[in-house]
Amino acid sequence: MVNRDQYARPTLIRWGSVLAGAVIGLALLVLTSTLWVALAEGSGIDAIDRNLHWYGFGTAVVALLLAGLLAGWLSGVRGAGAGLFHGLTVWGLILLGTIVIAIPQAFQPFAAFTSPLPELGAGPLWATFLSLLIGLVAAAAGGMLGGGLSRPAWLYAPTAGHSDEPAGTHRRDVEFGSGIDGAGRIEHRERERPLRT
Repeated sequence: MVNRDQYARPTLIRWGSVLAGAVIGLALLVLTSTLWVALAEGSGIDAIDRNLHWYGFGTAVVALLLAGLLAGWLSGVRGAGAGLFHGLTVWGLILLGTIVIAIPQAFQPFAAFTSPLPELGAGPLWATFLSLLIGLVAAAAGGMLGGGLSRPAWLYAPTAGHSDEPAGTHRRDVEFGSGIDGAGRIEHRERERPLRT
C-alpha cells in the first residue's frame, strides 16, 4: 500500500479575515457615528445637525469600504476576484447581523440616522435600497483593493526552522495560496515539517 500525502485545496473565503473586517468596520461605524451625534446634539453645530443623515450615510460607506479592504488584504489570497468575494461576504455578514441582531434598536443614540433621506428618493424604502446598494459597491470595491494590495516579500519567505528530530524524519509540504510571482502566476512555497509518528 502506497502512502500518499493529501493536500487540501485552499478555501476562497477566509472567515477569519471576513470577521476581522466586519468587526473593525462596525467598530469604526459606531465610533464615528457617536462623534457625529455628539457634535450635532451636544455641541450644537448646526451644519452637522441639519445634515446628520448624510454624515451617517457617508460614515457607513467609508466603514464598509474599510471593512472590505481589510477582509481582502488580511485573507492572504491575492487577487481582485478573491478580494471581491471577501468584500461581498463582509457586506452580507454586516447586513445579516444588522437584520438578525437588530443593531439599530440596540443603539438608541443612533435614532437620528433612521429618518428617511428625501433627497435620494420618494420615501424611506428608496433611501434604504440605495444605501444598501452603495454599501454593497463600497464593500466590494474595498475587497478588490485589499485583494490587489501587495504584501511584503518577507511574509512569503520560506521558514528556516531547526528541529530536534533525527535526520530523515522530515517531509516537504506545500502551502497553498502564498502569493503571486512576478509573472502573475500563483506561487507556492514549501517548507519542512516534521513527520508525526
